[in-house]
Amino acid sequence: MWDSKRIEAEAQTRILTGWVKPGESYLDLGGGFGRVARTIEPFFHRAALIDLTKRNLGMAKKNLKHTEIIRGDVSNIPARDSSFDFITMIRVVHLLPDPSRTMREILRVSKDEGILVMSVPNLAVNCAIRDLDPGVLSGIRHILPTYGPVVWPYGQRCIFSPHKLFVPKEFKLTGRRGTGLFDNFVGKSLNRFPQLHLLDVATSPFWFIKLDVFLRFEIRKSSGGRTFSNTKRD
Repeated sequence: MWDSKRIEAEAQTRILTGWVKPGESYLDLGGGFGRVARTIEPFFHRAALIDLTKRNLGMAKKNLKHTEIIRGDVSNIPARDSSFDFITMIRVVHLLPDPSRTMREILRVSKDEGILVMSVPNLAVNCAIRDLDPGVLSGIRHILPTYGPVVWPYGQRCIFSPHKLFVPKEFKLTGRRGTGLFDNFVGKSLNRFPQLHLLDVATSPFWFIKLDVFLRFEIRKSSGGRTFSNTKRD
């Protein structure tokens, strides 16, 4: 799929690398074939990728240099408490039946003042496009980006900031950007011009009109007096 979405992929890479806080350890949740981890792993001494699909993990082994490949469920992360400085979860949350559970797991395995970068569908834009009357703008519907049916607990509600429903208070939002300007029929036809990603990045502060919303959080585990021991998850 990403072979035909080079502009979108380059835009996401530019935003992600701009938000990296280099450190000791990195975790990519639902990392698939390593598209994101391949870019981020050079910034860290240790890296791990978790995914459920054997095929994806087989491809990830070929694409990554020093990242540990783990088959597992992102709602039950096989890692010790306070293990990671930097965590990514890109285009995953809308596939989860219980995003809140995964966020609690991220809180557990993150170090204090660790960073999480995740993406969520812009439900307001997605719903508006999906719900266009077939007789209205029918000639351009095929060039508009859309996730299609976003089936998750919030997928049928056109919520402007869905992350507020499942992100714990220990996660402080420190950045928000949007991509998806070329995630459509036009973008695929212009795929041979990946430099167009610069336009998507330049307009990324206007996240409220983009399909993908990227969120950067600082995780403050000492909030409210909570502490976490370095015990391994079964």
